[in-house]
Amino acid sequence: MQKIVLLLGGGLLPKFEKHILKINPALTPIECSFNSEIPQNDSDNYLFIPEGKEFETIVEYAKDKEVVGIINRKDYYESLHGQLVDHFQVPGPSFHSVDQVSNKANLHELMEELNLQLFRPRTITCQLSEVPTLLKSVQFPVIIKPFAGAHSRGVHKLESVADFDGAYPYLYEHFKKEMAVDQLDSQDKTVLIEEYLPGKMVVPICYVDRKHKVHFISLLKVVSARDVGQDHYQLIFRTTPSNTPEPVQQKMRFILQKIARATRLKETFLDPEFFVHKGHVYLIEINVRMGGFRQELAKPAFDIDLEKMITQLALKQDVEDQFNAIGSATACEIWEPESGTIKQLKLPKSKHITWSKLNFVPGDYYEAPPAGNKPLGSFYITASEKSLSIAKKIRSKVVIEFEDNK
Repeated sequence: MQKIVLLLGGGLLPKFEKHILKINPALTPIECSFNSEIPQNDSDNYLFIPEGKEFETIVEYAKDKEVVGIINRKDYYESLHGQLVDHFQVPGPSFHSVDQVSNKANLHELMEELNLQLFRPRTITCQLSEVPTLLKSVQFPVIIKPFAGAHSRGVHKLESVADFDGAYPYLYEHFKKEMAVDQLDSQDKTVLIEEYLPGKMVVPICYVDRKHKVHFISLLKVVSARDVGQDHYQLIFRTTPSNTPEPVQQKMRFILQKIARATRLKETFLDPEFFVHKGHVYLIEINVRMGGFRQELAKPAFDIDLEKMITQLALKQDVEDQFNAIGSATACEIWEPESGTIKQLKLPKSKHITWSKLNFVPGDYYEAPPAGNKPLGSFYITASEKSLSIAKKIRSKVVIEFEDNK
């Protein structure tokens, strides 16, 4: 019987195939994706999964095969990952554990049950239709966000009740179009109304082993759009290593460890977001995957391969997480606060840029956040130290011109 490893999401085959085959050359990686454009010369390693029928399609495909592992790096496949782990009884997070932590409303309730309220912003959970009434009794400013979604999708800051009128259309569309919502519960329109926290965001690079133990690899310091004066919640810079004090890191480990053991979470990377303010630590959300630019930052900074470690977790191997170097790396996403038709978009030259990509060309229309969720481009910086300072200088020299803003 053919033994296969399922890769949930487009573009994962070239990233993970070498790691899978090194562990066991007899395994066959199968990339499962919504993308129906399957390469003709390599169709045996691809499976098209129609939206709404992902689970059934994969189960039917694998009925005469043996699934030995599942790998996921996409937020909207997290629930599917849990369902498949349960069905095929392979290493990874169960559907119950994913639902407990990836669903922001469930995570909030769980933290209250675990007496972790001090590590959460004060929060009201309710249906979207109930928000106008409940806003009459809150202390502004507040953050309003949907129960599912990542990369700041659907997140709004409200300074008054009147601000909800502007946020409502975006939230309504979020629940109609967000794939992560469909995976959890397409009928649910739960939102969270959170107190506004003035702190800085810190995100660990971490994973949970087969015994539910949380392992920290490093921390990323995050500079958000708010930190640089832009009026949205996208993340601009992510840099490692972080200068977060050890007592703060201990609090983060304590919180995540308590949650992992309570939910029986195991054999997966985590994508948590913390806010830190004057030594106080607040957990905002957790995604059950390795998200963001963690792989792209850890490789040049520490010479470790997180995707190799993901593969080891998925195939029940010992994880090799030892550092081979100490350096500094920063990822930058290029966002502008105004929308418009691109006239010119150009990156400056720098020896420190190790990778870059522009998502728009002249003539394309760029839609700014919160309605838009696609950055103008991205680049990575690697240096022996202070890569964030270098990245900020390069970002200030990016040429961005709009036809509408002559």
